[in-house]
Amino acid sequence: MSDSEKEQLIEEKHIEDQPVTVEQVQQEKDISVKFVYLLPFLLVAYTSSLLDTTGNNLSLPYIQQDFNKSQPVAQWVQSIYYLSQASLSIPLAKLGEILGQKHSIMWFCWLHSIVTVSMFFTTNFILYCSLRFIQGALASGAMAGRTTIVRKLSPKSKAQQYIQYNMATLSFVSIIIPSLCGLIIDVNWRYILIFNASSSLLSVFLIIPFVNTKSEQRQRIDIYGSIFLFIAIACIDLSFTFIGEAKYILFGCLLPAGLLFIVFFVFSQRNNPNALVPLHLMKQPVSDYVLVNFTQYFASSGFNYLIPQAFKHYNLNSTTVGLIQTVNAVGSLIVSVLIPSLTKIFLNKHIIQFGYLINIILLIFALIFANAFISTVIIYVLFSISLTIINQTVYPLILLSVPVKFAAQIGAIPTVSRTIGSALTVSICSSILGAEVSKGQNGFVVKEQIIICLFLVFVVVGFGIIGLRTGQGDADRGKRWFQEGKVIQLKVE
Repeated sequence: MSDSEKEQLIEEKHIEDQPVTVEQVQQEKDISVKFVYLLPFLLVAYTSSLLDTTGNNLSLPYIQQDFNKSQPVAQWVQSIYYLSQASLSIPLAKLGEILGQKHSIMWFCWLHSIVTVSMFFTTNFILYCSLRFIQGALASGAMAGRTTIVRKLSPKSKAQQYIQYNMATLSFVSIIIPSLCGLIIDVNWRYILIFNASSSLLSVFLIIPFVNTKSEQRQRIDIYGSIFLFIAIACIDLSFTFIGEAKYILFGCLLPAGLLFIVFFVFSQRNNPNALVPLHLMKQPVSDYVLVNFTQYFASSGFNYLIPQAFKHYNLNSTTVGLIQTVNAVGSLIVSVLIPSLTKIFLNKHIIQFGYLINIILLIFALIFANAFISTVIIYVLFSISLTIINQTVYPLILLSVPVKFAAQIGAIPTVSRTIGSALTVSICSSILGAEVSKGQNGFVVKEQIIICLFLVFVVVGFGIIGLRTGQGDADRGKRWFQEGKVIQLKVE
């Protein structure tokens, strides 16, 4: 490394208010790797991750049929997974800092493969959901480790670029998995679990060549915060399950209980050095980006849940659903390739607003043409692609809006906001679809319109947050319409 390179890296370190020596800079330079070396591991890891989520989502109507459960009850196969990730992703991310990202990923993926194989042989619904909870926890730990290791193994000057490459890799895998899942489900949905376990096990071996990065500081896990968050989300999810089952008293008891535990959770995080959610980082602009991440995943996960249910309602096979989601993934991949170039020209805020504006227009059309199934499918594909514009822009901003020393603390926050949004939307959508409105196709269309209205509310909220609250950042310097006076930087004490 030349002296000029050392000076440049030292200057970049000082921007993050971290004292640094030339030796530390040299060490950072030594552990960074080219993204192409990470690619095999990421491809296989994302295959397992998408088999967990996309595969299960496409399988849900058949899981419901296999276990003979109603829609509000069967959706717990999905909700329990998200619930696990929302409550445990940050504690497991801290565990990853203790063990090191590489070693933690190896353990999480190995155990994940064992649990997934166990699910293949499970015929009891409660046991299946219990294993699904463990599967979600292990997947979230591996996910947090992946996020952190990509950040830590990237050169400082290419951090945002590596994160965007990482997301493009996910988009590429997303092209293959839906069609593969559709073909497998039409044979037997349980075979997805075997493919999933195999991918998870292979990723254990592919992570071996890399450095085991870990924190030198002592890490403590916030047990009380995890319990409060788990109970809060579980109560809220259960409340919507019971309203779908017309058990209104239980709904009336559990919803306030869930809100009360949210209050307990927030108070438990204040002045807590081991907080599950680092409240000292939850300020502008990070808080805005996290809320936007929540709203867009609420809408996208809801649509992803709705479409397979619609196909099942109209007696269409899973292969067709998989092909549609593959088309969706191809469009998302094209967008993910274009976004890095667009973020060099236009303000991040304007790109996100543009994505939300398309969302709003498409949802209005979805309401108008809800009776036309083909139109709804086309709108779903376009809607999902436009959400990629938001996600590809917001996700790096969450991670890069904080100094690198907080990378592990913030690394699981996108997962938490995503999983909370996904858990709530699946519970609410399943309750609406399970409710008695009217029989036949018209009844389904009415429920579909109610759900789309709900998506529209959340999308408008996200659009409002970006338009009215979010300013500009350091990454926007030199772009069109940049104004120094509108820069908002995170102030960390």
